[in-house]
Amino acid sequence: MVNNGCIKPMLDLLDSTDPRLIRVILEGIDNILEFGMKNVTKKEDNIYLQKIEENGLDKIEKLQYHNDEKIYEYSKKILQKYFETDNYNVDESFSSNCDLNDTDVKKQIPNCKFNFL
Repeated sequence: MVNNGCIKPMLDLLDSTDPRLIRVILEGIDNILEFGMKNVTKKEDNIYLQKIEENGLDKIEKLQYHNDEKIYEYSKKILQKYFETDNYNVDESFSSNCDLNDTDVKKQIPNCKFNFL
């Protein structure tokens, strides 16, 4: 199927409004990439990875902001697993200015200023 050009149409279906269809497509993409990884020694040699990068990686990236939690988690998993970049990893050093040392009972909820890059 992949050799017959199914990757681009699959990626195009990620624009669907049907969450179930999107989850199925993400599962298919994950399976394709996993198969490709089993047949190479270096990640860069995975031709399926290259095809996804060329034809719709941006669509998978956008799904990280989908309101369906399963879609969000699956897209994040794919990006972290196959596309090594710091942009897809949880940044433990994000900037927050929270005063958590205040012991006053009335101030149990910290005054936070988050900086989401």
